[in-house]
Amino acid sequence: MPASTDRTIFPSTRMDQEWYSYSAFPSRRPVTWPQGERVALWIAPSLEFMDVVPPEGFPRMYGAVSGRPDVRNWSHRDYGNRVGIWRVMEALDKYGLRATAALNSRVCELYPDIVDESLKRGWEIMAHGDYSTRIISARMPVEQERDLIARARTAIAAATGRPPAGWLGPAVSESPRTPGLLAEAGFTYTADWCNDDQPFRFQVPSGSLLAVPYSFDVNDFEVIVDQKHTPWEFEQAGKDHFDALYEEAASKGTGFVMCIALHPFCIGQPFRIKYLEQMLAHIMSHAGVWAATAGEIAACYARQES
Repeated sequence: MPASTDRTIFPSTRMDQEWYSYSAFPSRRPVTWPQGERVALWIAPSLEFMDVVPPEGFPRMYGAVSGRPDVRNWSHRDYGNRVGIWRVMEALDKYGLRATAALNSRVCELYPDIVDESLKRGWEIMAHGDYSTRIISARMPVEQERDLIARARTAIAAATGRPPAGWLGPAVSESPRTPGLLAEAGFTYTADWCNDDQPFRFQVPSGSLLAVPYSFDVNDFEVIVDQKHTPWEFEQAGKDHFDALYEEAASKGTGFVMCIALHPFCIGQPFRIKYLEQMLAHIMSHAGVWAATAGEIAACYARQES
């Protein structure tokens, strides 16, 4: 059969994307965290705004669409901004944990209380596009994508007093150009890529960009909503994930990253929040956990590169 023509292998990476080469885990140098911790833990709540009338062509990734306006999905997500986020904040406060919030820049306008309370807690803010319904794709013209990235970065800088260092695409969406555009705009790390347990470097034409691993596996929306597991199964998955990394870090002499991805409209429901608290209690009962932000993890890893 003829070879496929829809796959380009880039000589610089020997892969079908041009941003990084394959890295086999056994061949890597050890990663170390500031006090020799085994696991760097970061918490990633998504602070989102979904418009009540999504744009034409918006992919129906959020379940059944009830119409235009899409009251069912919009109001479910608005619960997270009205109620759920405050439960998540209280849960993290119990364990002295700072989050790295993935923020749609529209939230700065519409929910300034959330942004203010995040900053009071020392949370890091990373950009998450402008709306959760404005998805990046290969079909988006390059100038439109560049403008979306710049618009989100500028709005967050104005609301928080500093430009965000990190980026998580809306619905973790990208075009083939996105890493290069992020580095060009001044971002130093992205959380779009979940293909490792340690940070890694992107090859970009200008600027500098690291990947800090995000998670679809310890992710409340993915586990509870998409995969239809129970909240206690989400709790157990997080505990098991941590336990495995914790033991492997000791046996292999290297540090790992664990991300817990949260959506306040999901985990912030009254009957679910205790399972997040129980997961965090288990993790934080162990010595050798570095409770960090994604930016701190990226900076620590960057200092170890030669």
